Amino acid sequence: LTRDGGKTWNNVTPRALPEWSRISQIDASPHDAGTAYVAVDRHQNDDMRPYIFRTSDFGKSWTQLGNGIPEKSFVRAVREDPKKRGLLYAGTETGVFVSFNDGQDWRPLKLNLPTTPVHDLIVRGEDLAIATHGRSFWVLDDLSPLRQFTPDVPSQELHLYTPAVATREHNPTDEENKAILTGQNPPAGAVIYYWLKSEPKGETLLEILDSANNVIRSYSSKKTDEPDEPLDPDAKKPDSQIKSEAGLNRFIWDLRYQGATRVPGYHLFEYNEGRLGPLALPGRYQIRLTVDGKTQTAPFDLRLDPRVQVSEQDLRQQFEVLMNIRDEMSRVYEAVNQIEDVRLQLAGLKKRLPDDAAAQKVRTAADNLNNRLLAVRDTLLQMKVRANEDSLAYPQQADAKLAYLALVVGGRTDSAPTAAALAEFEKLKGMTDGFLASWSQLQKTELSAFQHEMAERNIAPVVVPASGSPSAMGEPR
Repeated sequence: LTRDGGKTWNNVTPRALPEWSRISQIDASPHDAGTAYVAVDRHQNDDMRPYIFRTSDFGKSWTQLGNGIPEKSFVRAVREDPKKRGLLYAGTETGVFVSFNDGQDWRPLKLNLPTTPVHDLIVRGEDLAIATHGRSFWVLDDLSPLRQFTPDVPSQELHLYTPAVATREHNPTDEENKAILTGQNPPAGAVIYYWLKSEPKGETLLEILDSANNVIRSYSSKKTDEPDEPLDPDAKKPDSQIKSEAGLNRFIWDLRYQGATRVPGYHLFEYNEGRLGPLALPGRYQIRLTVDGKTQTAPFDLRLDPRVQVSEQDLRQQFEVLMNIRDEMSRVYEAVNQIEDVRLQLAGLKKRLPDDAAAQKVRTAADNLNNRLLAVRDTLLQMKVRANEDSLAYPQQADAKLAYLALVVGGRTDSAPTAAALAEFEKLKGMTDGFLASWSQLQKTELSAFQHEMAERNIAPVVVPASGSPSAMGEPR
């Protein structure tokens, strides 16, 4: 060891180190000048045991480490985490091991890593990268759970880890056409980890809050997301929005606000991304996790893609226009859901009527009202679209035009909307206002008259679901 730039050297070889040992690697601690870790490889001496040594006084004394590493897993590399003192990673003949107490005890860090020799490893930012012998390079994305781990975590019923800084990126993927030898990128979005001591018996609810504590997105184990396109008969049914199990759980927030309201069974196909909520703006956010009635929160930051040069004003203008488009689409879909609910009630009413002349008058009135409802609904969306490219055969209505505009304004770019896009939004909003005014007028006139007639005949009334009710939002009854 030299401490004067190489002028003088001292032999600091550990006394417990057997002769003819190969010093595979020396890692100087990033946290303490006098601390270093040595990985020793003796497999060419037919000694497969793991040898790791640590000094905290510039090599004057050494402590041999390795408890927990199998007897036949000799060590080639050991590194200390640059952000968490005492958090060590070891590359061995059979894989990677981790220590949370400065090397005193080790446990395997396997996950989906095959059993393979690890010749070197390095911590870069939030990730751990390793080089294997014959099994390629591997990267463990996001070391946050390891850096925040403490011995009491396994005994806790619920533990929410603080997410690492998330980056706002546009990363389109084409899994079907990906080359065989292409690596897998880390998930796009905010990576959320939480620990559960046992599998939940009740609901798991995960909410994203903005800096003003407003809920901007929520996921529930009791809800499922409707697929973007109709499922094939033999396709797997959608899972719940969030699925929790005993142990460590990972969830990815795609950084988007809640999307527009859905119409059950209706799909936009090639325009579907226009229904999604806009990407969140850079800033501070919170995770609120509730499991079986227990709640924990954790803050995290969202940063702009460092490769992007755009003003905060332009980003906010883009965000606000996309939110306005989303809200217009929700108005459209909420009206459609109300109309469809009334039509369903009319169909049920007709089935309950007796087969006589008086009932026939009610059926005729119900049919006339149903036709008027369809006329209004079909200005709001195109229900004949049932597959990709059907939009080429049938004219698109208000919702698809709004969705397409959202694709133009969002466009997988970070930029202010153009003057033409702003003008188109005002045009579509005016058109939508007119269609929704027709729906409002229909409720006040023909629907009201029908309700009055049913009341005179002592028939259960037909009602319009209230705005914001589960039925109006397209949720199951």
